[in-house]
Amino acid sequence: MNRMDRSDPVVSIYCLTYNHENYIRDCLESLVNQKTDFPFEVIVHDDASTDHTADIIREYEQRYPEIIRPVYQRENQYSKKINIVRTYIYPRIRGKYVAICEGDDYWTDDRKLQDQVTLLEEHPDCRCCVGGVQEVTLNKVPLGVYHPSFPINRDVIPQQEFIEYVSVYAFQTSSYLLYADDWKEYMQNPPAFREASDIGDTPLLLFFGSLGNAGYIDRVMSCYRRGAPASYSAEKRSWSEEKRIRHYESLTNTWRLYDEYSQFRFHKTCGYRVARYMLGSCVLRGKASEMLRRENRQYFKMLPAKRKVFILAASVFPGKMKTVFLSMTQNGERTEISSWKK
Repeated sequence: MNRMDRSDPVVSIYCLTYNHENYIRDCLESLVNQKTDFPFEVIVHDDASTDHTADIIREYEQRYPEIIRPVYQRENQYSKKINIVRTYIYPRIRGKYVAICEGDDYWTDDRKLQDQVTLLEEHPDCRCCVGGVQEVTLNKVPLGVYHPSFPINRDVIPQQEFIEYVSVYAFQTSSYLLYADDWKEYMQNPPAFREASDIGDTPLLLFFGSLGNAGYIDRVMSCYRRGAPASYSAEKRSWSEEKRIRHYESLTNTWRLYDEYSQFRFHKTCGYRVARYMLGSCVLRGKASEMLRRENRQYFKMLPAKRKVFILAASVFPGKMKTVFLSMTQNGERTEISSWKK
């Protein structure tokens, strides 16, 4: 169903874009071509792009006026530190469900929405639904990287298992389908662990994981374009050592606060994440011995044996071990999570 009355959409898709003229057409085309038996809408927010992104959005607005609901900014809101989703997307969401696709990503499965909605309708114990995502280059060449990177042979993922998967970034944003009422509560009254985090996707899934089980569609449904301008992966390559330290400290606090928020139901997973990110910040600051203090000892004990040895070595040779740590983590946080868990 490509033509529909948007007066009562079942799904509201939101798309944030900025200087994506080379990518936004792929994105919008993949959204408007969803085959569903229900109406949906696409809220596209252009943050005052300086290229032709807004012109392309206007083209799609004219072609699909019953689907595309654009927001054009005259001034860049991100640079003003305005929360775009909370300020401009939240008031416009009308669907029962919320889906997300950044302007440089795109969906590859025209039944993504239909199958995810069907799964959630059949399993009311699930408060969100995720699926497979493939990473590609800017020119859409597959990189051989998938989210999740391991098989999940079930339609419903139990809470405990889901939180563990979220902790290793198993699911990418373009696969999410969320209950809108829960999403609105999260946006209107963000929990402390969300406010502590310097990233948005992980705490969002942690919140939904606290509400119930998760649905899972076992196939690749979308693509994440790695390295696109203004993307997280591109920005992180230029991070200073100080900013990386702040990032680790942010995630340390995120997981510690989430542990409290979830009443320690997922303490093993949360504790390991706290230990992992605390390790990063301590080593980069040349203060690895802080992990041996009484108040941090419970987290030190949660680390694998070889990471404990690493901390002990870094306490004696802080400069040398910091260099080793930076070398091991040069491919970015989401790669190092997997390598450091072993």
